[in-house]
Amino acid sequence: MKQNADGLRLDQTYSFDVVVDNHGTKFGGKLNLSPNKCTLLVSGEISQDRQANFEFENVSRVICRDVATTFILIDLKVTHFFSGVLERHPKTIKTFEIAYEIAYVICTSATSSRNARFFGFELDSSSVSLWIGETKTQHDIISKFSSGKLFTDGEAIPFEFEQPVDGVGVLALGYDASMHFSTSEFSAGVRFPPRLIASFDEAKNELETIENFNTLRDLLSVVVGSRVSLQAISLIPESPSGPFRPTLYFSEPQHSASKARYVMFPLGCNPARNQLGLPAFPLTSFNAYFAADSEIRTYFKKYVRYRALENPEERFLGYFRLLEKLTFQKDSFVDEGRLDLLLNRAKPLVVRYFGGSSAVNSLLKQIRRSNQSKLNTASCIIKFMKQLPTELSTEWIFDKSHIESICKLRNDLTHANEIEPDTRDVEARAKFIEVLLVIALLKAIDVPPESMTSISPRMHGYDLIRKRLDPVDVTVTASKDMGTA
Repeated sequence: MKQNADGLRLDQTYSFDVVVDNHGTKFGGKLNLSPNKCTLLVSGEISQDRQANFEFENVSRVICRDVATTFILIDLKVTHFFSGVLERHPKTIKTFEIAYEIAYVICTSATSSRNARFFGFELDSSSVSLWIGETKTQHDIISKFSSGKLFTDGEAIPFEFEQPVDGVGVLALGYDASMHFSTSEFSAGVRFPPRLIASFDEAKNELETIENFNTLRDLLSVVVGSRVSLQAISLIPESPSGPFRPTLYFSEPQHSASKARYVMFPLGCNPARNQLGLPAFPLTSFNAYFAADSEIRTYFKKYVRYRALENPEERFLGYFRLLEKLTFQKDSFVDEGRLDLLLNRAKPLVVRYFGGSSAVNSLLKQIRRSNQSKLNTASCIIKFMKQLPTELSTEWIFDKSHIESICKLRNDLTHANEIEPDTRDVEARAKFIEVLLVIALLKAIDVPPESMTSISPRMHGYDLIRKRLDPVDVTVTASKDMGTA
């Protein structure tokens, strides 16, 4: 367990003795940060002339400090409270203890954090490293280091890309290059770990910064095909001060690297080699994603959450809901304008015949709505599938003829009908709907469906829906000289 706040890493555990300011009265506290949970325990004594006013509902923000560090705690929930009387004479003295669970912690060396604002953030992520792959830029860095020109010619370390993002700023992928030399470890050379950098057009407050981080992480989680593994998040302060840069910390259970040996959709920017012939991820999709309706970004967030569910039925239902929304289309049985004209002309007659204009108005609205329901959910999904590349859809065990039965399964599971579907069948259907959903999500941010022909098969579990070749009959004939048993 570490007690140094200089550059908090999400895979490390920390413990700090802090001072918590409660409306001018200071109390001692224990701040514990770990990948599993972030907590604050505050305790102390109160009396008539020393009061405490801690909130027992959810708390949006708490500031605490140790000797040289300020911690901004965001979104706290009370998990424990105790209060008791120590003595009553000559005056009443009470003791209390209150514990919080914390969603986010910003660690900064700034003495004042009343209005902390940031110009962006940098991600140190093994998932991003895997996403980048081997590039010509990396080869160039090594070549310059080998020739002694890396840190001597005055040139900045090149970026892999710098992509403007409307309403946000610039998203860039660069390298944090540094030389190292150690006789004790018999090591010398250059390190250049990648950093994904979001630079804002204007300074943003804590919540806005965290929101932009989460929005970007949701997109990356879809693109790489698994939960993004993060090691550290550095914040770019509006007014740099102190010995170290602010960092963002939150509970992030670390998963095994074996679960992420490759990414679904590699970046493909300046590749040193592309033996698989995969398309590059379109950088303009970053702008399309952040510029899209908030509803679209919510679909990305929900998909990432559904993907983490253990129960295949819950995953199937979650995926289906999102695919239904993304593929929804309106179509009418008859021309809407001509129907409106007819209903308006018929309304006086219908009112006279049945009486009560309110009921008639409701009836006419229902007729208009029914006219727009030519396409049901199955029809919308089938229409979406017809837009997909043939070479992709022909290798699936499911096709357009299965959509009605898949919709029926959704209805049966939703309404808890008396069915007991085979778990393997539900897994396969969930994967099929997930594949369609990922294609629809990426299509919504301007990734061409044609690109998914070689990308979709890289999704984890894709073999569940891939057609298998007919088994080949192999007849083994015993050799004459093998004898008999």
